[in-house]
Amino acid sequence: MITILRQYIEGDMQVVEYTKDGVTVSHVVKTPIQNETAGEQLPPLPPNPLLQLQQENAELKERIEIMQQALDDLLLGGM
Repeated sequence: MITILRQYIEGDMQVVEYTKDGVTVSHVVKTPIQNETAGEQLPPLPPNPLLQLQQENAELKERIEIMQQALDDLLLGGM
């Protein structure tokens, strides 16, 4: 069975050494570490994300009420 013997960073590479016997290195895998500036960046958070989410939630609830009322009017208006 192959298991990880050691993991470490060497320069701009992540190095993983594998072993079959638990002592000696059987093979090494080097993976480049992506620089945050080169990869995808997350959009900045708004000043108060909780407040923004609460406002969006209130707006969505209001839209649901309006849609429900319109649906009730359509369904009950036909009777």
